[in-house]
Amino acid sequence: MRQIVFIVAVSMAMTLTASAVDVAPRISDREIIEGLGEIKTLRVEMNTRFDAMQKQMDTRFDAVNTRFDSMQKQLDQMHNMMLTMFSALIMLMVGQVGFVLWDRRTMVKPLEVGLQNLNAEFARDRTQRVEESSLFASVLEVFREMAKFDVRLADILRAKHLL
Repeated sequence: MRQIVFIVAVSMAMTLTASAVDVAPRISDREIIEGLGEIKTLRVEMNTRFDAMQKQMDTRFDAVNTRFDSMQKQLDQMHNMMLTMFSALIMLMVGQVGFVLWDRRTMVKPLEVGLQNLNAEFARDRTQRVEESSLFASVLEVFREMAKFDVRLADILRAKHLL
């Protein structure tokens, strides 16, 4: 009995699997050749489309490249302008430092000459004052001697606090 059940189960499984597969209709050689012709024409159309897309992409990339080149030229021009401006600024700074040093020298020289003149004048004044003070001291001494004999002169010198 087991064998019968087994045979029935196997035959049922075979019939179920056989009904699941459809039988394909026969394709003739003519249909195959027509399909290959269609595939070839599609391939040629696709190649032309791809070539057109490639040309279009090339033109777009060329346009982008020219735009990048123009931007690079502008950046180069800006770089050169900034370099020129910085160079001019540095030259102005160097010129100003040179002017300050030159002006300092030209300003200090007259001051030195004036200081030397003042020193010479001061030395002259000192010697003159020494001479004048000695002259004044000797005249005062003479008046004091005369005041011993002249009462009026003694009164005048006392009034001026010189005696």
